[in-house]
Amino acid sequence: MKKMIIGIMLALLFGISFALPDYILNVTPTAISPTTVTFNVTTRNVGTTNAINWSVTNATGTMMGYPVPPLAVGQGITFQTTVSCSGGVAYFHGMADSTFNITESNEFNNGLYMPVQCGQQLPNLVIDPFSITNYTSNGTLYYRITMTTRNNGAGNAGASVTGTSVPGGSTVYYNIPMLAPGATSSVTRDVACQQSWVNFRATADNYSQVAESNEYDNSRGINLNQCPPVCRTQGQTCGGAQVCCTGLTCSSGICVNQSQPDLVADASNLSGNKIVGQPFSVPVSTRNIGNAVAGVSITRVTFGSGQNLNVPSLAAGGMNTQTASVVCPFVGSIPFSSTADYYNNVAESNEANNGWSTNVNCVAACIPQGGACQYNWNCCQSPQPLACISGVCSVNQSNNTQPDLIITTLTVPTSMIQGRSYSGTVVTRNNGEAASVASVTRIVYGGRTIANIAIPALTVGGQLSRTFSISCNGYESNSAVIATADSTNTNVESSETNNARSATSRCIVRANVTNATIDSVPGGGKTTSPAVSILNALGITFSDELLNAICAGR
Repeated sequence: MKKMIIGIMLALLFGISFALPDYILNVTPTAISPTTVTFNVTTRNVGTTNAINWSVTNATGTMMGYPVPPLAVGQGITFQTTVSCSGGVAYFHGMADSTFNITESNEFNNGLYMPVQCGQQLPNLVIDPFSITNYTSNGTLYYRITMTTRNNGAGNAGASVTGTSVPGGSTVYYNIPMLAPGATSSVTRDVACQQSWVNFRATADNYSQVAESNEYDNSRGINLNQCPPVCRTQGQTCGGAQVCCTGLTCSSGICVNQSQPDLVADASNLSGNKIVGQPFSVPVSTRNIGNAVAGVSITRVTFGSGQNLNVPSLAAGGMNTQTASVVCPFVGSIPFSSTADYYNNVAESNEANNGWSTNVNCVAACIPQGGACQYNWNCCQSPQPLACISGVCSVNQSNNTQPDLIITTLTVPTSMIQGRSYSGTVVTRNNGEAASVASVTRIVYGGRTIANIAIPALTVGGQLSRTFSISCNGYESNSAVIATADSTNTNVESSETNNARSATSRCIVRANVTNATIDSVPGGGKTTSPAVSILNALGITFSDELLNAICAGR
């Protein structure tokens, strides 16, 4: 019961669909007399998984509770019950899984109520011959099928459902209202044509909700023809079974009109880093790769802001190159794009290839030779490469195309109490002019290695911050904490002498005065510590506990 309630609440609140069984009732009156009506009652699993528990179907009449074994998907079990007429009507009430033994995907379709007039004439729901038209949308042929559900019987038919199905497609259901004898209700469904013949089928009273005089003539089917060849229009994809319409050619998978121009634009010579705030020129070429003359047009260049380049008329195969002046607005990778025929002034064979784009790497202005610096990448690299040597951008006589791993930051506590654990921080940076490979940064304290930190490959200027645990054992005193980048020498660096950085941390030893004893007292007894005894003799009241606290820095 708990599982069922939770499932219902989730489904109601969040619209969650579960793969679960779903029990419903199909009821058909089979014998109608002036005093009783006999019903065939079928409990059916219309869910998506098999049931694993027994359940009980409850119904009015001679069979009040009917045990139902676990039902597989689509399986049903039928029993009969006879209901007495009251006021000329037999009232059937039934409920599948009345004891809630099955957790279902829909807990609200278990019940069924059906009043039947005693001695009444029954309806008969059928599907009239289909009415079919067709139309084309986006190059695909669709059949529009009109289905008419008719009550061909002598009695009224209650509300029902007409179902439609296509092999390989979805099943669609339509609600049909109550129909008097001879009354009809029509609905339509659009079905895309397939690559082979398919059978379309419609079934009146799909869920057997209506007791009918004939339960075997509800369905009608028709074979739909396979798709006729439909040509692809200009600009649509093509290839294989997708054939371009007359006058068009499949070029690079697109239907194009070979008798039209086709404008493209690019700035393929744009390369290298650009400095923020310094204007630079970009040659932009507009070319007509079509087979006809292109009229005047505009090529739009966008880099932060936009500017228009006026392009004259171009013959087939012609090209026009103009220069756009742009400037990096900020540091980063910024998109640069050019679009031919931006305002669609020219009818082209391919309207989908006008655009071209790339990213420009905008960098900060570099420091010239002799300027103060902090890192190598701050220094200019032209007309000759400079490196940050002793805080000044200078010509590097060493290999200027190697990595250089350094420790830029080493942070540890200024003091630590013996036995306690603390954390430190170390930042490893590639200060060189080439990417580094993976390395190890080693942390040493008091002559012992306390951490080996794995550092992945670092790009030029890349850095990585890591934390490590540190504690003192009492003998380190004011020992230095030393961090060494590339401690295993896995990188060939432009400088192998700048890998280390140190910091100092004071170790406070926790005194254990309370437990200090004098074992030489006759009889092996233990006395108060000598320091406390002397203080007490001088008239200063002390205890071992108080002295221990003072010595421990508390």
